[in-house]
Amino acid sequence: MSTRNLIVGGIEIPVFALIDAFAQDYEEIAAIAGLRMSDGSLIIQRAWPASGNYKLRTTISGGGSLPAPLDGLDRGSAHEISCAESRAIGSTSNVITLPASRRSDTGYTPQGYALVGGELVATAVSLVGNVATLTTVASAQHYQVRYWPKFSGMITHRSGGDPWQAAKRWSLVVEEV
Repeated sequence: MSTRNLIVGGIEIPVFALIDAFAQDYEEIAAIAGLRMSDGSLIIQRAWPASGNYKLRTTISGGGSLPAPLDGLDRGSAHEISCAESRAIGSTSNVITLPASRRSDTGYTPQGYALVGGELVATAVSLVGNVATLTTVASAQHYQVRYWPKFSGMITHRSGGDPWQAAKRWSLVVEEV
């Protein structure tokens, strides 16, 4: 696999350059909420259609000898982000639908796994559009596909550093539009 990179608004940041630290976390911004009634029943309310029950928010931080070159990005516009950290979708079926918004560049093709006896076993993935079909594995309890998100979002950026150690730190929050 090629060296991991993060691409924000067309600006590539190689993860290996962040010697001190690199972290990327995801948070799902829910579009559904539960309303409990006086009889104890639950009514599920959706802010947008059921096919997309959440949007993503990613928080990324890094550090190294150079600051991330993100100061020139317009904060009033949505920017495309190609993530460096993967996510996974699991299913008891070996056929899994992936998000259309994912990385497809070299080194970021979806990877398939089967859980067999408490261990993940790599298995081949065949992609047709957004549908991944994993090669069946005997005795598999479930399957999962690892993929790397790519989406457009609003950016909040912070940077700083320690002049005594020539270390630069930065963080970035991107919320899907």
